[in-house]
Amino acid sequence: MLLMRPLLVSVVLLAATAAVGCGRRDTDTASADSAAAADSAAMAETEGSDTAVAAPSTTGATQPAATSADASSRPLTVEDIDRWQKGMEGEIQALQATEAKMKTAKTTEDKLTIMAEAQEGSTAGAGAKAAGLDETRYNFVRAKLSGAVNYLTPLELEGMPANLREEQRVQAEAYLRQMAWAVPPDVVESLRPRAAELRKQDLELTGARLKASGMR
Repeated sequence: MLLMRPLLVSVVLLAATAAVGCGRRDTDTASADSAAAADSAAMAETEGSDTAVAAPSTTGATQPAATSADASSRPLTVEDIDRWQKGMEGEIQALQATEAKMKTAKTTEDKLTIMAEAQEGSTAGAGAKAAGLDETRYNFVRAKLSGAVNYLTPLELEGMPANLREEQRVQAEAYLRQMAWAVPPDVVESLRPRAAELRKQDLELTGARLKASGMR
């Protein structure tokens, strides 16, 4: 848009020079020509601005391009709970195979390679396949549901005084409200009766990962 402004000035000056050089034109005609030239230049400036990148809105309105969430990070559904559980089972099976390979590894290089196979990023494919999801979506589901069940069944509450347990409960509910964009309330309510079971399975997956890495 800035590049068009010199063009506007040039067009106006040319129009004014033409009016002076032509003595047979009266003042009104010259003014009309100059105004018409300015209007044409302004129109060209406006048309050129259509191709420019739109400036961010200053009204606070949400811009579609900024909020168009990727399909993999859309809010979870109740069905994603079962998908996650199946995914964990798939990952555990993959880790059991990795553990068997670790037991027969002979060199440090072989062991390091197998340890890499036990990482979350390496077993996500097996989990995604078992869950019936693409890998990116499975990673999102796994992360959000794992975090949710951790807050719903915090192991560290055992043996805590009542006031600390209440404080932890309040913090957990605050976290779940904050994460409602990813884990909606209906999903949280469906998680509550299954949270202990899913937390146990999540911990088993962590243990299988350590064993496959040769760390247990």
